[in-house]
Parts: sequence; structure tokens; C-alpha cells
Amino acid sequence: MLKGGLMAYKCLNCGWSGHWYELIHETMCPYCRCSAMRVRDNQDSMNQMMQPAFAPKTTDSPPQ
Repeated sequence: MLKGGLMAYKCLNCGWSGHWYELIHETMCPYCRCSAMRVRDNQDSMNQMMQPAFAPKTTDSPPQ
């Protein structure tokens, strides 16, 4: 649980993370509408605060 008693959740489908009040009907991910959510622990929450939400994914390009 984070400061202030807010529970933080993470979507197991797309990786979205946020607080319970951001969930649709308090059960679904607002990004992909999946209901596979889990409560994040404090370490996950601290790591997430350090990273921008929905950061672009990077992939390695093949050698040229």
C-alpha cells in the first residue's frame, strides 16, 4: 500500500499501473479493459514512480 492508504494495481495483460480509483468499475484496466489486475507491492510502486507511464518500448535492431 502506498502513502495515504491508496492501493496501487498493475494490469497483468498490458502492464498499466495506477490506483484503484482509476480502474473501470474498480475491477478493469482503463487502458486495455482487461480484468487481470494485481495489487502492487511497495517496491513495485517505488520503481514505477521513477519511470514514465507508458514509456515507448525499445527493440534492438539487427546488425547491419
